Amino acid sequence: MTNFLKSLFYPASSRDDTAFIELEMLLSKVSRMQQNCRADLSYIISTTIAGLQDALKTPNREISFGQVLDHCFALTNQYLLSEEEREEMLYHLELAANIIDSKTIRKKILGFFYEQ
Repeated sequence: MTNFLKSLFYPASSRDDTAFIELEMLLSKVSRMQQNCRADLSYIISTTIAGLQDALKTPNREISFGQVLDHCFALTNQYLLSEEEREEMLYHLELAANIIDSKTIRKKILGFFYEQ
């Protein structure tokens, strides 16, 4: 079901709850991924997804999403991730953006990954 159709059938609070649960499933998938990747990468992805989950519950969620991603990108630059690791992180951030359906998240991802 597309996000547009979901918005017609489910109230906003229900969509937020669903997004929270879907992010939790993504987070558990990332924790299983830790065996196959560098610890820095799984740490960055895990903390970012957990931060996005927390931001879902805040009144100014779009601002909170932006702050979470700013922190994520600062960590990305600090740990000097390889191109392959950056692609893995991008994949997970795009999944999170699709789950939440946030223009702020998509815009920040585009700005960080595609305009460098």
